[in-house]
Amino acid sequence: MAQSSQGEALTSKGKMAAKKVKARQIGERIKRMRGSATQADFAAYLGVSQGTVSAWERGDVDRAPSAEVYLNLAMLASDIGDSLFFFNLAGIDAKGVQAIADKILRDRVAPPALGEVIRIPASSRHPDGSQKADLLIASALVSNPASTFYWDFDEESTGSWFSPGDMLVVDNHDIEAPDLEPFLGHVIAARYSPPTGSHPTLELPGGMGTLGALFTGRLVLWMEEKPNRWVVALVPPGGLRGAVGTFVGYCETSPPELPEKDAEEQAIQKARLNPGWRILGRVLAYFTGGPKSRPGHLNGQPEK
Repeated sequence: MAQSSQGEALTSKGKMAAKKVKARQIGERIKRMRGSATQADFAAYLGVSQGTVSAWERGDVDRAPSAEVYLNLAMLASDIGDSLFFFNLAGIDAKGVQAIADKILRDRVAPPALGEVIRIPASSRHPDGSQKADLLIASALVSNPASTFYWDFDEESTGSWFSPGDMLVVDNHDIEAPDLEPFLGHVIAARYSPPTGSHPTLELPGGMGTLGALFTGRLVLWMEEKPNRWVVALVPPGGLRGAVGTFVGYCETSPPELPEKDAEEQAIQKARLNPGWRILGRVLAYFTGGPKSRPGHLNGQPEK
């Protein structure tokens, strides 16, 4: 019996020594994680008292963190070793957590699968005649790869809407369509070239810029009350009917005495652009090149 009691005492002392070592290890990691933050601030973040953090860092075996605190410490840690250490203490399989994290990381940095991205050529060459690099873009944005190009702006460009370094991805499919129906409701790129005899610096209405510039906006059709007619307008992307914009087209006939829906369908079929306006395509994406330093417009036109 004496030997048995002595063995139990030694086992108890061994367990207590192990608990002290573990508590000290926990305290050291917590203190290292806390860094320059005060114990009070660190405690507030974890939802405990400053005295509790102090006890942890001292290695107090009677005041070990709860499983919830271990989990919070694992999420807070910037070192993967500390995170796995506290996940284990919280009763969570650290190896499983690491396997999931590794999978997420691989998925995020893995190159896109074939078909997820598409190469878009530039619509113009460099001044020395060399070909510009292709632009990689999500294939989900491109319905007609053969008719899609990107235009870029440079310091020599002029205009009102764009900055040097900006890029515009445009699909010029259907630009030869006999009517405007394929483009109504879409954000488009359009150019106005002054008709023969027009003043080359005449300002367009609505603050849209000068003649000869390139514009983007949503092409819409609406009814003007005075005079009573259908008009085609280019409004800022996101603009609604009635928003301030520039009239770029008209309807050849007066609105028929039909229900509004039927009248609009007829107007869509008969709508035409005003002289001088030309649709260059639907805008699929716009990439800004940085802070606006001076006005700029596209230096190329889509190939046909």
